[in-house]
Order: sequence, then C-alpha cells, then structure tokens
Amino acid sequence: MDVGERKILLIEDNPADAILIREMLDERGGSVLAAVDRLAAGLELLRAETIAVVLLDLGLPDSSGLETLLRIQAASPEVPVIVLTGLADEELAARAIGQGAQDFLVKGRIDSELLARTIRYAVERKKSQLLLKRSEERFRAVFDQMTEGLVIFDPEGNLLDMNPAARSIYGFESGAPSGVGLRQLTRLLEVSNLDGHPLEVAQWPIGRVLKGETIKTYEVRVRRRDTGKAWISSYGGAPVRDREGRVLLNILTMRDITAGKKAEEELQKAQKLESIGLLAGGIAHDFNNILTAILGNITLARMFLPPGDKAVERLVVAEQASMRARGLSQQLLTFARGGAPITETLAVPPLVRETVALVLRGARVKAECSFSPDLLPVEADESQLAQAISNLLLNGVQAMPEGGILEARAANISLSGENTLGLPAGTYVRIDIRDQGSGIPEEARDKIFDPYFTTKERGTGLGLTISFSIVKRHGGTITFESSPGKGSTFSIYLPASGKKIAAPGREEIPELQAGAGRVLVMDDEETISEIAGEMLRHLGYRVETARSGAEAITAYQQALAARDPFDAVIADLTVPAGMGGKEMVRRLLTLDPRAKVIVSSGYRNDPVMADFAGYGFKGAIAKPYRLTDLERALREALGKREEE
Repeated sequence: MDVGERKILLIEDNPADAILIREMLDERGGSVLAAVDRLAAGLELLRAETIAVVLLDLGLPDSSGLETLLRIQAASPEVPVIVLTGLADEELAARAIGQGAQDFLVKGRIDSELLARTIRYAVERKKSQLLLKRSEERFRAVFDQMTEGLVIFDPEGNLLDMNPAARSIYGFESGAPSGVGLRQLTRLLEVSNLDGHPLEVAQWPIGRVLKGETIKTYEVRVRRRDTGKAWISSYGGAPVRDREGRVLLNILTMRDITAGKKAEEELQKAQKLESIGLLAGGIAHDFNNILTAILGNITLARMFLPPGDKAVERLVVAEQASMRARGLSQQLLTFARGGAPITETLAVPPLVRETVALVLRGARVKAECSFSPDLLPVEADESQLAQAISNLLLNGVQAMPEGGILEARAANISLSGENTLGLPAGTYVRIDIRDQGSGIPEEARDKIFDPYFTTKERGTGLGLTISFSIVKRHGGTITFESSPGKGSTFSIYLPASGKKIAAPGREEIPELQAGAGRVLVMDDEETISEIAGEMLRHLGYRVETARSGAEAITAYQQALAARDPFDAVIADLTVPAGMGGKEMVRRLLTLDPRAKVIVSSGYRNDPVMADFAGYGFKGAIAKPYRLTDLERALREALGKREEE
C-alpha cells in the first residue's frame, strides 16, 4: 500500500515527530517529503511547488488552532489536508474535519501502513470532492442561466431553490423563500385555470407532481396575493427518484407565456375579424346590388309622375332613406376591407350635424355644434369620414355616462412647413370633438390609437384605430388633448379643398337628347342589368346586356364586326365563377385601344374603384347609384373620347 510518487508537505515544529513521519514514508517508498516547522514556510512552498497532500500540525509557533487550517485551505483549496494532533486534541481535530480537513492522525498512534492508507484516501476523497464541486458549479451555472424557470421542492413539497428565471416570473427580487411549503404558498399565490376558475391545491402544478404525476405541459394563471402581479405560466415537472423508487426531489419547469397567449388571442381576434369582415363585405356587396335596383326604380318612377304629384314627395323621402342605407353598407365595407377612399367634394357642417344626430339619438348627452362661416369644403369619402367622426363622438358619449355637453366644432387652419403634426404646409379644416368626461389616464395616452387597446370593459379597441386609419388615408391626422377631470378634445385635420359645392336643392333629372350612343352593360345580376338598361334607355342610349366578361367581349367583337360599336361599356368588377371587369377591360383594350369602359362595383372601396384609370377604366360608378350618378359617369367617359 505504497503512497506512490507524491510530494508531501509536512508542517510540524516537533523535530522528533518530523523524523518519525519521514521514516514511515521512507519505509513505504516513492514519496518525496518536504518538512518545515513554520506555517509561513509551508505557505511559501505551497505557492512555489506542486504539493499532493499536506500533513499539518495545528499548533505551530506562528499559528495555532483552526486558523492554521483555514490559512492553508485559502492558499491551496485543491490540496487535501491531514491534521496531526496530540491525544488531548482529538476534539479539535474533529472540528477540523468539519472545516474541510480530509482526515486526522493522532501522534503516537501512527504506523507506516496507517499513514500511507490515510494519505491515499485523503487524496482520493479530495479528488472526488473537487469533481463533485465542479459538477455542482456546472449545474449551478446551467441552473442560473436557464431561460426557463426551474423550481426544486423536497419530497414533502417544501421549496428548496429556484433559479433567477423563476424568481423573475414569481417576482422575487432576491433568493427564493427557502423552506416555504404548500400551506405558505397557498397564502402567497392564487392559481386558476385559463378560464379563471380557481384550482384546488391538489391540481396546482406542484400538487400534481407531489402525487407522483409527470407533467409535460400544464398552463395555468398565477397571481401573487401581496403584489397583485398576475401572469400565465406553462409548467412541466416530475418527481426525481433513486434506484429504489424513493422520491429525492420534485422539479418544476415553467415559462411565462403571458405575451405569447396575448399574441395568440390577438391572432384569433384578427382571424375572427377577418372572417366577420369577409361576411360584412359580402353582405354589403349584395345589399348594394339590391339598393341599386331600389334607387333605380325610384328614379324612374319619379320620371313618370308630374312634378306636383304627392307621390313624388314620398319617392324623394324613399330615395333619401336609400342613400342613408348606402352609407350604412359603406361602413360595413370600411370595417371589412379598409382601402383607399372614393372622394368627392363635401361640406363639413351637414355631415357633422347628421352624424351627431345619429350618434346622440337616445343618449343623455346634449350636442353643441358650431362652424366657421367661411369653412372650406374637403375632398373626402363621405361614408368613411362619417364613420371616423362617429367613432370619436361615441367615445365622447361613453366618457359621460351621467350626461353632459358634447361639442362639435370646425374651422379653417393654416399650417406652415414646420408644424408639429407631420403634415405638409397648407390650409386644413380642423374638426374638434370635445367631451366633459374624466379624461384619458396618463399611462394610456401613448396607446389609444393602438389596435385592440381599450380602457372600457366592453370595448373592442378598434374605434380610434379605424378613425385614425381613415383620416390618414385622407391625407390628414388626428390629435388629442386631455386633462384629468376636465374631458378630452380630439381634433381631425383634413386638407381643405379649393372646389365649390353647389347650393343644395331638389335634384332634377337632367334632360338628354335621344340617340346619344350605344352602351353595353355587363353584370351577373339580372336585376342590375335590367334597371341599368331602363335608366340608360330613358337617358337616350341604346343598350345591350351581358352576364359575364366573356359574354361582353363576344358582344363587343360582334359590334365591331357589324360596324356598330359600343360607345361605352359599364362593367361589374366582380363576377362569381366568371370573368370580371378587371380582366375584361384588359382584353377589350387589346381589341379596341379606344374602348371606354366604366367599372361598377358594390365593393365601393376596392382598390380598382379608387384607382380605376390605373387599370384601364375611364370611370367608376359605385353601387348603389342613381340616375344622376349614371349620367355623370357616362358623360365624363364619353367626354374623354371627344378629347382624344
């Protein structure tokens, strides 16, 4: 049982004991002994040479007691130390073991075999301790740097440790509250399922693991009772057992998935909105087709009656109601698809007054409207702008549940090129909507235009977002001012128009000369083709109809071959299961580059309707349309032929 090729440092101030130790080591052979009688000398050798083991007397001239051991360990923590002690110091030696010494030998009871065995075991134990320490350090490094939270419980469910990620999730600023058991945790935490129903402790993640379950994915809501911090966690966990199946530890892993769940909910909302939007768009399209037939028949009926007939007044009211219905369908389309506005020159006061009357109907809020006498018109999509204003008015009404005054004002304003609104220099119309509510909380002001953000329990968080989007598409912007307890003012800025608006009055059907041209109407809806044909014939046109783009192209080719071409084509943009207007116009222009095609659609804010010229059309007419709309579109398209 040789000690092997090791360099041994003996720190012993008793010469006789030092000689005895040397003789014992020589007897075993192979070792190299360095002997000193002072701690200082021993420390110097430890720094200068590679020492395998230290034999240390705790009573030295320059150091005594456990302090001697601690100084050796501080100098060379990886070198094993065997304490040499007298018969009367065995208690001190035992304390030294507790402080990290590998073993102790009692002077006078040592032989060469015991010494060699003790040295060998000390070296092996120290090596094992160092390997274990390094393994623990690696584990701790991984434990501390894991992005997933990791929590360790003892077999009874008492909290032993948690890594920084878990502390962050639970909101513990420093170390985990060690020793906390399930009873204490129930006072600290609330745990519920994703629907918000509280869970019994046995159904908590740790409760299930304590019952022996292995959890792969378990999502719950957690809230700290003391701070109110709440989050959603995804847990995994299992008991750790020894070879005999006894539970050594219980481990839980966790991730804070609150942000992911919110993103998932937002995606589901977006998908639902998309589905609802598609449904709304389809309904609005079909509704506009029906309204086209209604409006067309009302217009034709007016033409058959003398001006003083009482039925004319009823038909005028019906026509006005149909136009309001058109605005409703346009709001559905704006919600469903957004898109570029179809603009016209509008006077702001009547639009604001009508929208105010609509929103405040039945509310406990009184409206006050005021407009500058020189207020300029704007170029806007009437339905979209009405919706933007309506959303702001509705916010104001909801801000005053006990009632109050809602002010709507409009005035001209000039902006320089260095304005803070980010708008080009020019003249704008500013529309102010002011309520007397409690104001917007400071922490919410940066988010009020964000999609789905709302401070209302039943709000969708889309109203202000839609308003902001609409106004932006009109080349303007929305700002707001708010004071706690004093209400809020939202301001819409829109570019002012230099065009004039005709004085209001009863619309008269314009008189046109008969035989003004030949028109082809392409629409898959028979009622639309029929009423459009009747209106065009009363305007003096010769009319043919087609149910699809393919039929229209055939009819156009035949007309060219017969030297009786169509002067204009009115084409439906969308034909289910057939060729629509966009593909049709491309092919017609190949046949006849001078073809005058007007696009018509119930999808008023389709990109083609907003930029019809970019697709080869000479005009656009949105359904539902009146006789005057149809006449104007044709006049403008045929006028372009004369210009060419």
